[in-house]
Amino acid sequence: MEHGMQKEDLPRGVARIWFERTNLGGPGGQHRNKSETDRIAHAVLSDPDLITYFGGTDVTAQSRSRSAGQNEKQARETLVEKIEEAREAIAQERKVAQRKAELPTRKEPKGAKERRIADKKRQGSKKASRQKPRDW
Repeated sequence: MEHGMQKEDLPRGVARIWFERTNLGGPGGQHRNKSETDRIAHAVLSDPDLITYFGGTDVTAQSRSRSAGQNEKQARETLVEKIEEAREAIAQERKVAQRKAELPTRKEPKGAKERRIADKKRQGSKKASRQKPRDW
């Protein structure tokens, strides 16, 4: 863990968080171009559900204000927020899947199936009678 972060401070399912210093350019002139106050937070995921959700083991978030400390804090908060939203989405998907699995399956009664098939045959012969005869 970098920047004094302890294992307990990490969100569940995250193996490691590290910060990349950058100067992303843009307005601000010489000071903006020479100071590396921008931070990009990277999280290495360990939870298989999160890895599947994000499509890989790395998640990033960035922040661009004048203060390096403020940027680091914002980037970390954004990253944790992304991970928590992913957890909520995964939990919701599981609930939907569980409800779907609990729905009763209903077998079609034999008489209803026979009527449905007879109707299909009748409809098919009606359509066949409308077609022009084929000359083979």
